[in-house]
Amino acid sequence: MSPIDFQSAVIDRSDAVPVLVDFWAPWCGPCRILGPILEDLAQQAAGRWELVKLDTDEQPDVAQAFGIRGIPAVKLFHRGEVTAEFVGALGREDVRRWLDANLPDARLERLETIMARWADRGPELADELERFVAQHPDLALGRIRLAQAIVTRDPRRARELAHGESVGRDLAELADDVDSLAELVEAGSAAPDAVASHLAQARQALREHDLDRALEHLVDAAMANKSFGNELARRASVALFHLLGQDHELTRKHQRRMAMAIHT
Repeated sequence: MSPIDFQSAVIDRSDAVPVLVDFWAPWCGPCRILGPILEDLAQQAAGRWELVKLDTDEQPDVAQAFGIRGIPAVKLFHRGEVTAEFVGALGREDVRRWLDANLPDARLERLETIMARWADRGPELADELERFVAQHPDLALGRIRLAQAIVTRDPRRARELAHGESVGRDLAELADDVDSLAELVEAGSAAPDAVASHLAQARQALREHDLDRALEHLVDAAMANKSFGNELARRASVALFHLLGQDHELTRKHQRRMAMAIHT
């Protein structure tokens, strides 16, 4: 087997498609077991990922550069970086499960790109998410993201999307976030006056996608009565923090105030 141009065949190529590198050697017994499994699965992948086999005897410099101490060693490259790896000869079904768990999903990347604009555009993304869900109806995360986008205008449908078929335990926290925001939108007049006023203003701010003002009033509602509605103000704030992300300026601004509100 001829030496491969690692930069071209793996690093550069992984910008277009994930590349699985099988570090092996002809004398390695477990390599002879794993190799055909990888080759067969690569054929079945129909271009979703590609396999590159690297003989560590022929290219010890590359093996050393990637810290290969035992073979067979398998590394998955995506956009020039190692994103997952394993050492040893796994069976076919174990390899298949490993691939399912670690291969990047273009659908998820597209969804992530859409949601990156949520803080700025919010409900305006609903039509784009509706099209995404129509194209990928089996992707539960897509339905939950749509639920998050429409919850301020249609909380009932948002709940149905968030708890629909095939929404697994791994998405339970996001589904709970949708419930919390739906509860806020649907909250009636049962709250004490001081809390009711802040919750009403938080609802209005959410409808206008003024997240800073919404979080400010949610913190004020928690300060007035942190236990109302099973800690509704806190739960709705946490749902917004999850959507914004821990590094967002609004999360950093309001998370500490909310922590102070519920611990005093």
